[in-house]
Amino acid sequence: MDFKPSIPSYGGQEYPIAIFGEAPGEQEIMEGLPFVGRSGKLLFSTIEEFGCRRDMFYVSNIFWERPPMNRVDWFFTSKPETNFKLRNGYLKRKHLHHMERLEREVSSHGIRFVLLVGATAVWGFTGWEKFSITEIVGEIIETKFEGTYGMPIFHPSYVLRKRGGPVEKKFRDLLKIFYTICLDTINPS
Repeated sequence: MDFKPSIPSYGGQEYPIAIFGEAPGEQEIMEGLPFVGRSGKLLFSTIEEFGCRRDMFYVSNIFWERPPMNRVDWFFTSKPETNFKLRNGYLKRKHLHHMERLEREVSSHGIRFVLLVGATAVWGFTGWEKFSITEIVGEIIETKFEGTYGMPIFHPSYVLRKRGGPVEKKFRDLLKIFYTICLDTINPS
């Protein structure tokens, strides 16, 4: 059997703002919540410095299962099993339910703006096959879901590997912009 523990979304049902990552890591599996490992702690401690609370957001991942060795490419194959393609691989048919669930999540929660944490989150919300995350971080992009926009950021695990340099500064600057967008979305003038 190919079953992997599943970590569902949580929080922020009353706000139209979401934070989506790639897939749960080891700590997320242990605690049963997304973004509670080292990367999630960096993300939320930075956001909280600007005055936001974790419960202000709908928090989820593109994939709810933890891939072996935390390798997102496990969800893909070189064979065209589905129409969902990322770089040189196609989403495996057995993981198609993640895309169907994502569509239901965005629709049922009325998500209008999403912080896209890492390249897999960008792919899940746009369907783009080829792009460079470093070239689009901080841009406001239209997603494939009508009326929903997003802002890609570096994955916090990447930021943790680049501590003290320009990547960390850009990460903090982008989260400050995200905070401003959140205020405008929650309290439109």
